[in-house]
Amino acid sequence: MRRVFTVGFAVLAMLLWFSGAWLRLQGLGDRPMHGDEAEQAYTLSRLLGGEGYAYNGQDHHGPVLYYLAALVCKLAGQTDIGALTIPMVRLVPAFFGVALVGVPLLWLRRKRGVGWGGVALGVLFGATSPVAVYYARYFIQETLFVACFWMAVPLLWFAVPGRRGARRWVAAAGAGILIGLAVALKETWFLMAAAAGVGAVVAMGTDAPAGVWRRAPGHVRAMVAEWGMALGAAVVVAVLFLSSFGENPRGVIDFAASYGNYLDKASGGAHDKPFGWYFPVLFDARPLLRESLLALGLGETVKSLHLTSMVAPVRELFAGLGCVIALAMLPVRNAWRDGERRVAVFSLVSAATLFLFYSAISYKTPWLMLGVLPPLWLAAGLGIVALWRQTHEGIRRAWVRRSILAAMATMAGMAVFVQWKAAGLLSHRLGADDRNPLAYVHTTDGAKNIERQAALLAAVAPESAPVLVGVYSREYAPLIWLLRQHFHRTAFCHTIPDNTHWPWDVPLVIADESMRDEVAARLRGPYVEDIVGLRPGVILYVYLRKDLLDRALEHEARTAVKGKTP
Repeated sequence: MRRVFTVGFAVLAMLLWFSGAWLRLQGLGDRPMHGDEAEQAYTLSRLLGGEGYAYNGQDHHGPVLYYLAALVCKLAGQTDIGALTIPMVRLVPAFFGVALVGVPLLWLRRKRGVGWGGVALGVLFGATSPVAVYYARYFIQETLFVACFWMAVPLLWFAVPGRRGARRWVAAAGAGILIGLAVALKETWFLMAAAAGVGAVVAMGTDAPAGVWRRAPGHVRAMVAEWGMALGAAVVVAVLFLSSFGENPRGVIDFAASYGNYLDKASGGAHDKPFGWYFPVLFDARPLLRESLLALGLGETVKSLHLTSMVAPVRELFAGLGCVIALAMLPVRNAWRDGERRVAVFSLVSAATLFLFYSAISYKTPWLMLGVLPPLWLAAGLGIVALWRQTHEGIRRAWVRRSILAAMATMAGMAVFVQWKAAGLLSHRLGADDRNPLAYVHTTDGAKNIERQAALLAAVAPESAPVLVGVYSREYAPLIWLLRQHFHRTAFCHTIPDNTHWPWDVPLVIADESMRDEVAARLRGPYVEDIVGLRPGVILYVYLRKDLLDRALEHEARTAVKGKTP
């Protein structure tokens, strides 16, 4: 019977992993580019265009994302920014998002590790995690960073006791490479490392195996060697990427100097949020309460609680409840097997510590919560398995045990269904919707009109004109992507140019509210005005030169007629 359960859990874990891959890879180009994504894509395009890369601690993060994405784009034959597609740009983060789902599998061990039950449930939470699915489809460093770090942790965890053989050296070297990639991805790696360190110390202090401290002196030499190999591999990998593989040695120095910039950002800025801001991002239970009340026919109660207009779905609530179960089961030692309790303590403490770190920092963005999720998933899976094991062993009647197992399986199935629907809704239908709590200051779907208008006018504008689009705005990051095909003919200006010879008759002019009146007064000839919301709170005024617009519409109509002629 135990073998049947093991095989069943293994098959379940694989099916869930594949389903998580589908959620992350399907429809990658549906959502418009976020401003941060557009800036990253511009850096990628410069690398593809042969301009190279030099680390700059003042903006963006480390270079690993760009180099990996450039490799994928070159293999696909897309090396020009005008030919780049959104799915191609987002493919690398999506792939690492799929890898992140498999992190619980790295904890699988017969001894001192996690059994198939906890692993399968951990994969369940990861595969259907709405937050993890949503941000795996972002061209930003966060998913790669979190995947590399949390994949390295179990490799180091099992290498530390100093088992003989080549596997411990391979594990140590692999962990070092992954940590080096994490360091070269984001400067905030030390927060994750500190949280994991606190978790490891607490786990070993409260749940160390018998005799571990007595045998510790004999393991010191092996531990020093293994950690030395991991540290050496991490340094080599990080230095290679930060120095642009030797082309920019100063990048390593700039990386060290960048921490002053990040300390300033952490203490204040445009993204300041209160201490408790992250909690509802992960654990908002109101949507589940609303659906439950409606299912019970309590519509009036829903109205009285002002839950009628909610569309934001449940996010990591079920994983959070699993962690509560794990915390409650920790005193019941008989409910745990091998090293599962120790791993559960580590996961709970690491996740809680990192959550507190990020909550204490004023600068907040929702994708930072990705780092909390992998240990959260694992702890939830282990807690639920411990509860089942304790219940199963405490009940003698077989039919009662089977009934409880069926009830738990039913609840797990409902959780998968709810989270699957939530992940699909947030990542696809509401990808850039203001009602989506994960769509943080997101580019609107309407902003795509600017891309279409630029393409329309470019077809009839004189090629001799040096500027096709003039942008007069203090916030224009998404336009870097939307205007990528015309980037060499686009002028971005933070202020109105003083030069009297500046061309004020360009085909397309874009201005924000602060410069709208002055830009409109300087335009030469008749223009047609359009209003576009770039993102929440940012309105752009788009001016299309009327003579070129009329010509472009006629050209488009003739082209459409020719296309229909047999």
